[in-house]
Amino acid sequence: MRIPSINLRHLSLAALLTLISGSLAIEAADEHDGPRMSTKREHPVKLSIPKPTRDIIVTKPIIIGKGEHRDFEGARLIAKGLGDGSQREGQRPVLALLRGASVSNLIIGKPGADGIYCVGDNLLKNVYFEDVGEDALTIKGGPVIWDGGGARKAEDKIVQMNHKGPFIGRNLIFEDFGRAVRGNGAKKHRNTPFKIELYHVRAVNGGSLVKITSKGSRAKLDDVVTWDVRNLVSKSNGAKSDQGEVYKY
Repeated sequence: MRIPSINLRHLSLAALLTLISGSLAIEAADEHDGPRMSTKREHPVKLSIPKPTRDIIVTKPIIIGKGEHRDFEGARLIAKGLGDGSQREGQRPVLALLRGASVSNLIIGKPGADGIYCVGDNLLKNVYFEDVGEDALTIKGGPVIWDGGGARKAEDKIVQMNHKGPFIGRNLIFEDFGRAVRGNGAKKHRNTPFKIELYHVRAVNGGSLVKITSKGSRAKLDDVVTWDVRNLVSKSNGAKSDQGEVYKY
């Protein structure tokens, strides 16, 4: 940053120091990169899950057909015989959304089994997870949009991406998790360019908000605030991130 070209002989020492300090402040602001750290300790948000309108016992995965929309009207789905909600592999999903399917206004109760599978071109509106099982969402095709709701108590991942996506999360709250969104780290996905976008997201007590470790992957974050989350974007192997208004407490 250059000091503006003026005749310095006509400035007092105090005026000159003010000019220099102002220029340095502007330069420091221009060089800012990454999350903004505040000295003010804001209070973390809490995920408020609506009281369920009714409970539905799910003994086999509910399939939402191609192009179908289903409004669950605030019901809580409780898995029975689909998995214990641990990190054990091989559990079955509570819901499976085929291409173009969408769901709204539902709660996945405990045990979460393997959550919801998304084949692609899916919208989830106001979807909550009381106690995440193996994963909350598994992305098997894109795009997938999760708009409204949130998840808590994920021993490992909330969103597992087995496809490049994109996955777009908006207006979400995450609590107590290992990784909120994870691009599959298996060897066969080392060149999968995962695309992740998070907008208007709040996260409390986690390991990494996003983890991407494959070539060409990119995460975009804007209007994101975290409390006691160790990493915003954990990345390697050329993965990149774009961060707008992001605050870390």
